[in-house]
Amino acid sequence: MKIMIAICFAVLTGCATKITGYVLLKDGTPVAGKNGKVNISYLGNQSVSSSEIVDIDEDGYFSTQKDVKDGAYLVEPLIPGYSAKSVKIKVKQDEHVKILAHPLGQTNSKLFSVPTNQAVDRGAGGVTLTPPKF
Repeated sequence: MKIMIAICFAVLTGCATKITGYVLLKDGTPVAGKNGKVNISYLGNQSVSSSEIVDIDEDGYFSTQKDVKDGAYLVEPLIPGYSAKSVKIKVKQDEHVKILAHPLGQTNSKLFSVPTNQAVDRGAGGVTLTPPKF
């Protein structure tokens, strides 16, 4: 009896399907941790919503914790300071995904500056226009 239970357990665990992968820079360097996450969403039956958010480790590696069912999935990297395109995949067995990330450039603070020398003025129809105070 014990032998049969062990065999059944081995067969059932062998059927587990995972989505795994790496998030890498163009030169192949892993995007290590950086508070990064990967959102993995099931795109099949819309009445059954399924999504899992997993961490990216120090080697840029991620893996679903739960077994996934066959079907279409959207893999969306969420990494502060980086941009990366989402990937659609079809899963029938274990699926390995490689995602390329690109560092975002520095923001130009002049793009976000607000002039502070604005004066109260009259608009069309005699309405008083006052710029917001920052």
